[in-house]
Amino acid sequence: MQNGTGQSLLEFWDYAAKKGLVNQNTANARKAAVSEVLDALGDDPTTIDVRTLDAEDALRRFENLKSAKYTPGSLTTYKSRFRKALTEYLSYLDSPSDWRPQLKSRTSAAGRGAAKAPSSAQNASTSPSQPWAQLSASQSHSGPRLIEYPFPIRDDVVAVLKLPMDLRMSEAQRLGAWLSALAMPDREGEEVD
Repeated sequence: MQNGTGQSLLEFWDYAAKKGLVNQNTANARKAAVSEVLDALGDDPTTIDVRTLDAEDALRRFENLKSAKYTPGSLTTYKSRFRKALTEYLSYLDSPSDWRPQLKSRTSAAGRGAAKAPSSAQNASTSPSQPWAQLSASQSHSGPRLIEYPFPIRDDVVAVLKLPMDLRMSEAQRLGAWLSALAMPDREGEEVD
C-alpha cells in the first residue's frame, strides 16, 4: 500500500475505511473517483506511479473520455474527489504513522441550534452512481452538501428533491412517511403505475 501505485491508492481507501480513519461512504466515494480516473488513463493501475502523475492532465483526459457518461456536475464531483483522494494518499506516504485525514468536521445538530430548511443556495454536486442527478446552479461551502434529484411524479409533473449527499436510511424512511402523509387518496378507477 505504500509503493505509490494506482492500485495502492485504491487499496489505501479500503484501509482507511476499515481502520475507521474515514467514514465508509467517504472512502467508497473517493475510491470510486480514483478508479474512474485511473480507468480513463487506460493503464494497469499497478503500473501507474501516482507520486509522479500529472493529476490535472489525468483529470482532463478523464473528462474528455467520460463526458458522455456523466453530467457536468458528476464530472466536477469526481475530479474533486480524485484530487482529495490523491492528496490524502500522498500525505499518508510522507508520514504513514502520523497520518490523519483532512476531513471537514461536522457540527452536531444541537450545536447548530434549531434546524433550518435548506435554502436554494445550499447545493452540491452529484453522486457518480446516480449520473441523472443534477448539479444546482450555485454552491454553498458552509451549508450541507445537497444533491438535486428530479423525480417524475406524472407525465406532466416533475418534482425536484434536494437531499444530503450522505442521506441516512432512517432519514429516507422519515421522508417517505412524510410524503405518504401529504398524498391525496387516488381517485376511484384511476390507474396507478
